[in-house]
Amino acid sequence: MERGGDHVPETEEYGISSTVFRATRPFHPSRLWDFVATGLDSGAYGGILRSKGFFHLATRPGVTGLWSQAGAVARFEPSRTRDDRSETGEDTDHGQELAFIGTGLRPAALHEALSACLLTDGEHALVRPGRLAGLGGPLPRTGDLRPRPGV
Repeated sequence: MERGGDHVPETEEYGISSTVFRATRPFHPSRLWDFVATGLDSGAYGGILRSKGFFHLATRPGVTGLWSQAGAVARFEPSRTRDDRSETGEDTDHGQELAFIGTGLRPAALHEALSACLLTDGEHALVRPGRLAGLGGPLPRTGDLRPRPGV
C-alpha cells in the first residue's frame, strides 16, 4: 500500500513483528512437547506464522535439534551431534535460540511460556551427573533421533 507516494513496509501494513527466545538451559522434553502440541498454534501468543531455530533437550545432551514451523506444519529434527566439553574439558552449555514471526505477537507471554519449558533448578542439578532417566518424554530415544542417510 502506498501512503502519499511512500511505500509502506509489510511489517507495518499487516502488523508483522518478530521476537527471538534465547536461553542457556535445555528444554524439558515433556513440557516442550505440551507447548508445541497445545500452545504454539493456540493464538495465546498472537498469530505465529513462522518459527525456526535451534534447540536442545535435556535428555538428548549430544544432539542439537532443528526447529522449523510454518503455519500448522512443524518439524523438529536432529540437526547435528556435538561434544559437550570445551577444549579445556569443561562442560559447555548449549542453549536455545528460536525466532518467531507473526501478527499481534505477545513476546512477553511467549517467552514466559517457553521459559516454563526449560529445566528447573532441581532438574538442572540432575543433568550434570547425567541422571536424566526421570525426565522421560514423548519423543523417541536418542539413537532414533540421529539423522538418517538420505532423509
